[in-house]
Order: sequence, then structure tokens, then C-alpha cells
Amino acid sequence: MRSKTCCLLIIASAKRRAWNPEVDGVLPLLRRAVLVRQYECLQAILDLEKGGRGYAGVTLLRPAVEELIWCKYFSHIDHSVGSLLARVMSALEMQDSLKAQDNYLGRSATKDLGLMGYLDQSGQIEAQARGHLRAIGRQLKWDRRTIEAGMLPSMAYLAKRTELKQEYNYLYHATSRFVHFSVAELLRRAWGTRESVSITSENFRHYWTAFAVYWGFWLLSRTYLLMEKELTADGVDDPDIDGDAIIKAFERIAEFGHVPIVTEAELKPGFENAV
Repeated sequence: MRSKTCCLLIIASAKRRAWNPEVDGVLPLLRRAVLVRQYECLQAILDLEKGGRGYAGVTLLRPAVEELIWCKYFSHIDHSVGSLLARVMSALEMQDSLKAQDNYLGRSATKDLGLMGYLDQSGQIEAQARGHLRAIGRQLKWDRRTIEAGMLPSMAYLAKRTELKQEYNYLYHATSRFVHFSVAELLRRAWGTRESVSITSENFRHYWTAFAVYWGFWLLSRTYLLMEKELTADGVDDPDIDGDAIIKAFERIAEFGHVPIVTEAELKPGFENAV
């Protein structure tokens, strides 16, 4: 109960902040947004399970994996460089969304939405952003091809640089099965015998829920512990949470085994999956 209360206090504190863009940059807002999003997604997973739809919760883990890696990377570089990098990333993402929307809805819709002026500036904004990325890449010693292209480094590169490659490989693969077309993942819904096959997400619902809750809490806790000093310095109230106690709790959970990607029932001879 105390841990839940502490978590609620931290999230409530993180949700509001005064902001001076010229002084603060965007990193303080970004850190808080990551913490709040991960907590809200964990709440959503629990709500989905209450409604018998816990299987959908795993899709919410994918961005949390990337958030953990990016937050650790930002913590290792100069604040001003990190703030500029975050702003450049945001600008490029917005330009991509603006162009995708214009390509699909058409120019008249863009005009009706009052976005034509922004679209007219998109080429200039993207060119400036790419220039910033090249300068940042040289400063942070990204690989040559990434720098020359004015692109962001890959998640695999960032995971290696932040010493999270093992976690990246495991969780990125696990979540890929839920956010992309996956024959194996779809056929988990088909169980039974030759005479009668039941095809429903209910067949794997409890496993998927356990996976989503376990790894959702794992990612939230690791992300918070990674950013704890920065968040506290930024004014997020920390009600004396014992980081070592959280790690010990995970160790106790690990004694019973992590929630895996693959279960024995899917692989052992004679299993009753319809395939």
C-alpha cells in the first residue's frame, strides 16, 4: 500500500510544472511526460484486464522500451545538447505527421485546418533540423553514415551505447510480436483438438496480462530509478522511495521466473494448439 501511495504522489507531483522555455529547455517536460505516460499505461493495462481485454495491454509496452533507452541516453549527454536534440526530434516528427496528413486528406483539408502556412515552411524546417542533427551527431560521435544523412541513430545503437542491449533485444522482440503481423502470435488464439478448435484471445488472455503487468511495472520502475535524481532536482516530490527495496522486490519476483516470451505449452510434443 505504501509503495502505491508513494507512486501516486510522485505522478501527481510530476503532472504540473512552471516552464521557462529559454532556461529550462524541453528535457524536464520530456522526463515528466515519460513517467506519467508509463504510469497511465500501466493503469490502462489493469483496466483492460478488468474488462476481460488484458491481451491488448502488451501493445502499450513497446514505447516504454524506447523511452527507457532514450532517457538513459539523454542523461549521459550535456543538457543543452540533449534539449536541442529533443526539440529537433519533435520538429521532424511533427513535419512527418503534417505531410502524411496532407498526402492523405488533401490540400483542401490542410487549408481548412489552418495548417497551410506550416506546410509551406516544412521544407525549411526539415533542412534546419537535419543540419542540427549533423552537428549534434558529430559532437556525440555517431557513425558517419548517420551524420551525413542527418538522421537519428538506430535504437540498437542507442541500446548498445546505454548498456541496455540485452534488455532491448529481449523486450523489443517480445513487443514486436504484438505490434506487427505475427503468425505465431495470431495462432496462439487457436487451441483445441481436431474435432473442435477454439479461436479467441481469451485462450491466452491471462498470460498476456501477466506479461504486460510484469514488464510494464518493470519498465516504469527502471525508468523512474534512472531519472530519479533529475526528477527530484526538477521539483518532483520524492516521498523517500527506497530504490534498493524496489530492486530487491524485482529479485524476489525473479525467483519465480520472469514472464517469458514463449511458453512450454506451445513447444512440447503433443501440445493442443491447433497448429
